[in-house]
Amino acid sequence: ITSALYARPPRTISFNTAGSLFAGVGSLCLAALDGLGYPVNVNVYITPQVHEAEAEECGQVVPLHTDRQDVIVVQARGKKRWKIYG
Repeated sequence: ITSALYARPPRTISFNTAGSLFAGVGSLCLAALDGLGYPVNVNVYITPQVHEAEAEECGQVVPLHTDRQDVIVVQARGKKRWKIYG
């Protein structure tokens, strides 16, 4: 993981279905399933801090897209300019 963040240019690391990889996240998914009655999935993205002008080169910019499911985004650290379209 560390080598990807310090690579030139640094890259975003993603963990899709993180509940199957990290026990604490898996417990959160199961608790949400019990509470909501619907399956829950968690994806985790670790993005290196770079200057905004370097963002596209560093793989931070996800192309404009839609998700087929409801999404809740939690930014745990740092700052990022989010663009949300309705």
